[in-house]
Parts: sequence; structure tokens; C-alpha cells
Amino acid sequence: MAPSFFQAKVCPEVIQLIFSFIHPSQALSYKRLCRCIHRYLSSKQFARLNLVNFLPLSIRSVDEPTDLDIEFWRWPEPYQSVYCKLRLNATHNLKISARSVQGVVPRALKFCATLTSLHLDRNCLQGTIPLELCNLSNLSFLNLSHNKLHGSIPSDIGNLRHLKMLALDDNNISGSIPTQLGQCTELWHLALNNNRLDGPIPPEIFALKKLINLGLNNNQLCGCIRGIGSLHRIQYIGLANNSLRGNLPWSELEALEHLSILYLNDNCLSGRMPREFPAWLRRLQSWSFAGNYLI
Repeated sequence: MAPSFFQAKVCPEVIQLIFSFIHPSQALSYKRLCRCIHRYLSSKQFARLNLVNFLPLSIRSVDEPTDLDIEFWRWPEPYQSVYCKLRLNATHNLKISARSVQGVVPRALKFCATLTSLHLDRNCLQGTIPLELCNLSNLSFLNLSHNKLHGSIPSDIGNLRHLKMLALDDNNISGSIPTQLGQCTELWHLALNNNRLDGPIPPEIFALKKLINLGLNNNQLCGCIRGIGSLHRIQYIGLANNSLRGNLPWSELEALEHLSILYLNDNCLSGRMPREFPAWLRRLQSWSFAGNYLI
């Protein structure tokens, strides 16, 4: 087969330089011209040439994403890697919420070592939670809620020792809750509602001394809930609509002085209701034990 005009007449560097001045939203469409153009425009070298011409300087916070910040999620991996290195290399806060972003959570985010806050909630992200996120050692806030993620929660999540908020609710995440979450001792907000999590609640969760909000509603969790009385700062407990069994731990719940909302309804909990309405229940703003086997 005879070489194309581009192969025979123009060196790759010149082709890449010419196409680098086309906006990234259009430049990648030219990969369909021929095989050699596809190869030249698929390299990290070209991605860097192209993005340098259009990307703003690196910034510390992305609160109001630009068009390129949204298109980033549709780009091939070389573009995403270069984008993270050029645009997000010093970013502390990345917030792209409710933007109808599609695709997967990019592995290229591993290059954003300074990230402390990552909010990608209320989008259409699919795929699994990449292990690379678990190596962002400065991360304090991780919100991937209201997407279409599946698979399990990586056990390496325990590497995030500064994590204060983890929101993975309203996805399709399955498997067990990793015991390694107990290593995230700064955690005060844990929201895993509306997934397909199964197995028992690890006792390590009830050992998180700073936990204020615990949301595990609408999963397939089983086992007992012993040890919940150790959550001395807890204000919200949502364990409704699971398959939790055993006696309801009245004495442990009574010891939770800061508790204001308690949902244990629609489980398989058993035991006797107190003859007199407990004083500690009166101080709660909202509670429900309905749909259990209490007598």
C-alpha cells in the first residue's frame, strides 16, 4: 500500500504542530483522516502541544468549571494526563457537580497530588472507583454521590488518613464495607445510602470517634449493630431498609447524647419495646423503628 501524502511529504512534528493550534474540542476529530494522523494525534506529545495553547494556567481551585474542564471527561487518557499535570497540578479543590458529566472517573487524577477536596456528585459517571484516588494522601473531602458507579469500595480507601467526608450514596456499589475505613480516623461524614452493599457493618465503623453522620440506608447489610454506643459524637444514624438482625441495643442508643435523628426501620431487629416511652427518644428530632420484630 502506498504511503499517504502525510507520511510521504510531512514529518510528524510538523503535523502535530499544525494541528496543535486547533481547539481541543475539534482537534481530536481529525484523527479520522487517516491512520498516520490518528497515530500522530494520539500521543502525549501532541496532547501537551495542543493543550498548552488553550489551557489557562494551573489554579488552586476549580469551583466554576470552564468548557475545557467539562470536556476533559470525554478525552482519551493522554489528554487527561496532560490536563491534570498542566491545569490541576497545584489544585486543592476540584468541584464539577451537577454538570451531566459522562464517562468514568479518570485514573489521571492521580497526578493531582495537592487535592484536598474532590466533588464529582450528581453526574452520570460510570465504571468503578479507581484505585488511584486512594493514593491522594491529602484528600479530606470525596464526594462521588448520585452517579452510576458500580463495583466495590477499594480497601485502599484506608490510605486516606485525612479523609473527613466520604459520600458514595446513590450509586450501584456492591460488596462489603471495607474494614480499612476504620483507618480514616478523621472521618465525620460517611454516606453510603442507596447502594447494594452487603455483609455486616464492620465494628471498625463504630470505632470512628469523630463520626457525626452515618448513612447506610437502603442496602443489603446484615448482622447485628453491637458497638454503636461508641459513637459519642454521632448526630445522625440511618440504617433503615437493610437486613440487620439481633436485639435492638437500647442501652447503647441511650448513651448517645448528641443523637438527634435515628432510622432503624425496615430491618429484622427484635426485642421488647420499653413499657414507658424513653426520655432519650423524646429529645430526638426524628426516629423510626417500624418494620421490625419488636414487641
